Amino acid sequence: MKLTIELPAELVRSPESAARDVLEGALLHAYTDGRISVRALGRWLGLSCWQAEEYLARRGVLLNYTAADLAADRTAFPARA
Repeated sequence: MKLTIELPAELVRSPESAARDVLEGALLHAYTDGRISVRALGRWLGLSCWQAEEYLARRGVLLNYTAADLAADRTAFPARA
């Protein structure tokens, strides 16, 4: 989808980076709202899953990983003695 918007000048680092900045902001918002996964965020930004996790960490965004996710992972991947 293409979208044309007007941005305040103080939000734009440079005209060349404006589209990327808006895309990153939209993706971060969608991720924190739970609408996309880390993997989807990485795919849109051209990053691996691990790189996407690092990207989120650098921006202070916590992973959407709940206690229920941990319990499911522990069941799927039991600890070895």
